[in-house]
Amino acid sequence: MNHTVLVIDDMQDVRENISELLELSGYHVLQAEDGYEGIRKAKQHAPELILCDIMMPGIDGYGVAEILERQEETKHIPFIYLTAKAEPADFKKGLQKGAVDYITKPFESDELIESISLRIRQTASNKPVQASDVEWQNWVDYLMTDAPLDRDGEPLAEVHLAAEATLFEQDDQANHLYFIKSGSVRWEYTDAAGRTLCFHLSRAGDFAGWSLGFQQGAYPNSAVALTPSKALRIPMAQIQNMLLEQPSMAMTWGQLHQQAHAQLVDDMMGMLYGNARENVARVLLRFAEWNGQIWTVNMPRETLAKSIGVAYETVIRTISQFKNEGWVLARGRRITLTDRDALLDLLN
Repeated sequence: MNHTVLVIDDMQDVRENISELLELSGYHVLQAEDGYEGIRKAKQHAPELILCDIMMPGIDGYGVAEILERQEETKHIPFIYLTAKAEPADFKKGLQKGAVDYITKPFESDELIESISLRIRQTASNKPVQASDVEWQNWVDYLMTDAPLDRDGEPLAEVHLAAEATLFEQDDQANHLYFIKSGSVRWEYTDAAGRTLCFHLSRAGDFAGWSLGFQQGAYPNSAVALTPSKALRIPMAQIQNMLLEQPSMAMTWGQLHQQAHAQLVDDMMGMLYGNARENVARVLLRFAEWNGQIWTVNMPRETLAKSIGVAYETVIRTISQFKNEGWVLARGRRITLTDRDALLDLLN
């Protein structure tokens, strides 16, 4: 997992140097050039740690910490002050304002990385873990092994898909649930007018083929391989029996689908009222994958157009605008998000 760190510093060279160091260490980094922008991005992205300079114009680091401490969604985020001030009184004040650490400039890169890693581990260890979450993750981990068995002790069937191959069709009898072991599968819904919308992407470790709301045992959408993919075919009857026998697993399943449904509703409402630029930004952010260094979208432009219900030419034109503004790079079907924050800002 790539942990997210928010760096707040009004000095661009300092901010970018720290960000580069963290990115090389495997972190996903957000930048803010002043306290007000830092507060907004902390609320918007909920990073796992905030690294903040103290002496900044407008609102200083102490003020940022005080405001975030009063917000329910940000009060739990560990806060590290980064400053040239090293007097004992300043150190004490920083701790009183909610900081978990206090690093003085100049600092050693190892010192910074070690402090961040330590605080993120401590925060994660303090989070309550539900037994149902553990059971669910154990099951997913088991399905990712080389030769998982079904509940009858038989090997689960593997389905190998070439790119653009169909895993199942909308309205077909839903006899199986599919677990994606590798590759990615897009979900497509075709309405009564024959318009097809690509609205979700299942990646390795995700499921496809069932939701709490499907009716009369039919798949509510089609699933098509975006890339060469491999999936496990799990009999639906076994899934239903498992959820009946293990209420905690059923609870986790329900929570996951509630979250997915809420996200889908948010996306749909945004696309209904958004303009072309906002909708293209929204779909790029939805389908972007983090590979440890950069965010990329590897998807045909036609699929992107399906995802927001606009003309292919509109997507091409808008991506060209984003490219000219320095927000993306585009080569073939691969799009690199060079300024993901700018795309996020466009939606807020």
